[in-house]
Amino acid sequence: MDLCKLVMLRIRAGILIALLTFLSGCEQPSTEIGAAELHPQSLPNENMLVAQVALAGNATSQPAAAKIFVFVRVTGTSMPLAVEQFNPSDLPTAVGFAPPKQVVGQVEVVARLSLTGAVSKQPGDQEVISEPISIDQWASNILLTIPVHELPATATTSKQVGIKLRTKLPSGINPPPTAKVFVIAKMVDAASPMPLAVKAYSLDSIPATITLTDQDSMTTVARLSSQNSIEVFARLSMGGQTQQRPGDWESAVHVISTNSLDVTDLELNQLIP
Repeated sequence: MDLCKLVMLRIRAGILIALLTFLSGCEQPSTEIGAAELHPQSLPNENMLVAQVALAGNATSQPAAAKIFVFVRVTGTSMPLAVEQFNPSDLPTAVGFAPPKQVVGQVEVVARLSLTGAVSKQPGDQEVISEPISIDQWASNILLTIPVHELPATATTSKQVGIKLRTKLPSGINPPPTAKVFVIAKMVDAASPMPLAVKAYSLDSIPATITLTDQDSMTTVARLSSQNSIEVFARLSMGGQTQQRPGDWESAVHVISTNSLDVTDLELNQLIP
């Protein structure tokens, strides 16, 4: 056999071996079966504590900033040993936690729906906590379903709110270019200083009539339309800051029904000492 034929036979043999290897690999069962049901960053193994996490309500009804935090902590403490973060649309999912390097006694798993995306628990957040788990129970599979309180009908678009306001600046003053007018709506007799809605205007952009709607709400949880009545006032900030400072001017506080169609005048006649 001459050299050219020998080379061709070896090339053909090499191609045949590669093809058989490829076909045998295709016939092998995939080790990723069922993996699509799990979060890709949290595929558990047999040595992990596995938490199956789900929402009791509709994930699409949650605020855009909402996040799901799943974490392990020592029972009775607040500092997490490990944390995983998800979007509400990722649920249901499974997350696995490896055993801690140090013996920590009993632990608990927490699944929290954060409406604002903040790691620390805020008013309105929902969470579920597992029963205490000891180290010798670590290779366990637990189910955590986060309760979801749907927004009431008055917090949806079924009630249209349009609070109409007019502002009147104090006479005889010359505000600096940094000055701004803030129109602020709050819950009636609320202990929290957090407003329901805020609008800010430079002095040359104040409209003849200002309208507050749900689009101006600070959060999707507490909307103007979720209130029967609100407190409204205006502030002329000389420095343009939202916080009240000496030298600013404010109007009186008016309590207005959210069903009102009238225009409320906000006269800025109270000087902040």
